[in-house]
Amino acid sequence: MPSVKYIDGANQLRERATISGAGTTNSPDVMQFESTAIGTKDDTATTTLTGSISLISLMKGLITSIGFVGDTAATSDTASASLISLTKRLLTETSALPTMLFVTGTASTATTTAAIAAPGAGVSIYVSFIRVELEGTTAQTITIRDGSTDRIRFYLSSQGSVKDISLAADRELKLTANTALNIVSSAASAFNYTIGYFVL
Repeated sequence: MPSVKYIDGANQLRERATISGAGTTNSPDVMQFESTAIGTKDDTATTTLTGSISLISLMKGLITSIGFVGDTAATSDTASASLISLTKRLLTETSALPTMLFVTGTASTATTTAAIAAPGAGVSIYVSFIRVELEGTTAQTITIRDGSTDRIRFYLSSQGSVKDISLAADRELKLTANTALNIVSSAASAFNYTIGYFVL
């Protein structure tokens, strides 16, 4: 459609031409406006910043990326979701306290004991408490492993020796994702253990 009318130097009424060709033409004092740069209400939201994009398409893409109040929380960290949807997921994940779990057991041989099984793809064990007591009479070294990687090691010198390790909230021992917690004993001397942990 033609643009707003104006008066030229010869006191003539004119309309600046648009890309469609409407309005006054063939006049050196008339500029050509490309109205398609603005776009129309029917333009679809852009998903890229390259190529020829109208302003309306760009704004629709921006609004879609930000999202709306009614957007539901994203179901994964890598979901193709709006900023609001991802923020809702973050708030849900950080506000819900994980369930604290406990495992107890005993061992009496110089071997590796699988105390906590691998929790599954993308999930890690967070250890907040460890207690180990030597029941046998032979001193030994106890190693807490992240799978096959040593993470904590301590020495129990005599029968009845106890090692307590408590880790503060947000300072838990985080194991590698989908990796078991193993206990390695250096001697065939009985010991018992209690481990407090959660998975996330």
